[in-house]
Amino acid sequence: MSLPVFRRFSVQDIPNAPDWVTNITQPLNLFCETTVSALNKNLTVGENVQGQKYTVSFATDAGYTTGSFPTIGFQYTGGGQPNCCIVGQIVRNDGQPILTAVSVSNWSLNINVAPAQVIVNYIAGLENSTKYTMTLLVI
Repeated sequence: MSLPVFRRFSVQDIPNAPDWVTNITQPLNLFCETTVSALNKNLTVGENVQGQKYTVSFATDAGYTTGSFPTIGFQYTGGGQPNCCIVGQIVRNDGQPILTAVSVSNWSLNINVAPAQVIVNYIAGLENSTKYTMTLLVI
């Protein structure tokens, strides 16, 4: 379901309106157009959701599949306190495709430092001794 097409407010539509009405039609139209656009599936993560993207290159350890992982940490400068850390994109630096599902399976937020620090302790679905470049979305 979508909202009906927005029709702009015009002083001509209100012939008996006082003169001051002219001063509010432009801001009112701008607000309505923006709101209708956003509610018709035009919300974006970067502009409408408090969060942060972070890109990092790293290499898994030789013992990765037995639980060894190089901790990844970065400053969280997004608004609010995040509750989700998602792998947005991950590629092997050697160009080989990744054929398994990859997910952040263990992460935390250290709020005892300023700014807060996101700490990724483990990412499932990778291979031993492999270099990757990954983009995370923390929201």
